[in-house]
Amino acid sequence: MKLLLKENLLRGFASSVLLAGIVAVVPVQADEKKPSIADYYESGRQAFFRDDFDAAKPYLVKVLKAKPDHVPSRSMLNVILEAEKKAGAKTTMVAWAKRTIIPSIDIKDAPVDEVIAFLQVKSRSITKGEWEPNFVVLKPEGEELPTVTMALREVPVEYVIQTMAEMSGLVVRYEEHAIKVAPPSLLPPEQSELKGTPAVAMEWRENS
Repeated sequence: MKLLLKENLLRGFASSVLLAGIVAVVPVQADEKKPSIADYYESGRQAFFRDDFDAAKPYLVKVLKAKPDHVPSRSMLNVILEAEKKAGAKTTMVAWAKRTIIPSIDIKDAPVDEVIAFLQVKSRSITKGEWEPNFVVLKPEGEELPTVTMALREVPVEYVIQTMAEMSGLVVRYEEHAIKVAPPSLLPPEQSELKGTPAVAMEWRENS
């Protein structure tokens, strides 16, 4: 009986030691540090100057919820919202150009400006006055616009514009209020809306 009791005690002791060892090796995770307002601002600022609107916006919104009078975040957010507004208007312009179908266009050696005039009149007629695209045509001083020849049926305005541009060596840019057509030398790549905004260059720290 004593021997059996002793064996049971030894087994119990061994189990306790094993369990204690298991518990002892489990790492204790420290509480994760909650991001501060300064962290949110810095993440938003870095994304902003990378031209990453989608990443910057939520960080800046968090800063302004905590500090509504924070000028740098407000300035950056205003730039982003204005850029989103312009992007929306540009998208609308492209959408009209894609869904407005020209029944037919048959021209031979027509100057680009004549094609554009045709598209304006035809678009207004087809959409019953709802949409008439504005065009801005740029050309080097003293030079004439190229001519194009095309015969197309049941195509969107957007396709006619693109075909015209490819045939004439011009480039097309859809903007907020107009469609620009020009030689590549007169229509450089679009510049970011985020550059050169003095107010957003201000440095800030949480305790400032």
